[in-house]
Amino acid sequence: MQRFLKELAEKVTTGEGKPKQLVFFVDELDRCRPDFAITLLERIKHLFNVERIVFVLALDREQLRNTVRCFYGSGDHADTYLRRFIDFSFQLPKPSASAFAELLQTRFKMLEFFTGRANSQIEYERFLPAFISTSKWLNLDLRTQEQCFTRLNAIFRLFHTSNYIPTDAFCVLVGLRVGNPDLFEALRSNKTSISEHIPKAGVEYNDKEFSFLVEATLKTVFLPVESISKELRSLKEHYKIQMDSKVEIDQSVAELVRRKISLLEHIRLNRENLIRYIEFSSRIN
Repeated sequence: MQRFLKELAEKVTTGEGKPKQLVFFVDELDRCRPDFAITLLERIKHLFNVERIVFVLALDREQLRNTVRCFYGSGDHADTYLRRFIDFSFQLPKPSASAFAELLQTRFKMLEFFTGRANSQIEYERFLPAFISTSKWLNLDLRTQEQCFTRLNAIFRLFHTSNYIPTDAFCVLVGLRVGNPDLFEALRSNKTSISEHIPKAGVEYNDKEFSFLVEATLKTVFLPVESISKELRSLKEHYKIQMDSKVEIDQSVAELVRRKISLLEHIRLNRENLIRYIEFSSRIN
């Protein structure tokens, strides 16, 4: 077998203008069944250890380590085992959340989708910032971000061009549904308090408005309508008292209250669609 492969490699690579090596790319080996991944590694090593043939494995090394541990135990055995097969490794830098979101947007042709919609500007302006902040908040890996984008793309395209899409709220809900399904179910069944999971502005996103968006979205979708109406009345009364007061107030605080009211009203108006389409997205594999 190896003699045949050596002859094949020489035929493919020998000659003017031909590549110097025969390169095979193996992608997502870490996502295969553990027994299949181990078997493939061993076959690559023993059958394809031929001059001019090179294998490039694109994978999550930690996931592959876990696969090896399933067979050979924990500790350093996994790294020792992998060194038998991998001569050289290189770790690609992880793209920023914004760069990857832009890439996904291009791939899914979202700009073309929003063009021509009745509310295209506001839908689009609220979409990508909310998606990026959600990815940071939930610490979504690249594959999960892609899965979220797939679901958002499917949901958005169900809306008629004249119907408004609350793109920002959908980003929060789909991010939770895909990236942290246990938390999503706990919130839906009232097994955990919403206030415990509101993101705090900090290093990743110094953005109080995103915190308000998450709070408004979760409360609107997971709490009774009466509870939201009561909170809105309370916020409006508080805001009115502040604005009517003769005492000087902090305008930045007043503006934050106004934005919180605006977000709650905006998302409450779209409550039915949010609930309906997030349920639809749960059926997408």
